[in-house]
Amino acid sequence: EVVLDEYADGLHFFLSLGIDLQTSLFEYQINVSNRSLTDQFLRIYSDINNFALKQSEASYIMAFSSFLELLPILNFTWEDLRNAYFKKLDVNFVRQQTNY
Repeated sequence: EVVLDEYADGLHFFLSLGIDLQTSLFEYQINVSNRSLTDQFLRIYSDINNFALKQSEASYIMAFSSFLELLPILNFTWEDLRNAYFKKLDVNFVRQQTNY
């Protein structure tokens, strides 16, 4: 549950970056990768670094896609993430309202 909660924070982070970058609408199907957990994290870090160097829509989508491909490696479903994200969003709204 803790890992899923942190992953939901990561989703929020990526969505916020996309809003700031004013990305166009895109659809992504989560691919099941045969990468190890370590290899997938290394790919995510590499793609985030590429995005940091060149903040383009293409580099954003690549980094976000790598992040999403971690989901099945962690044995979570999109529905698990969606539920965790909205649960966390409610907590964050309460924090904002109470100046947490």
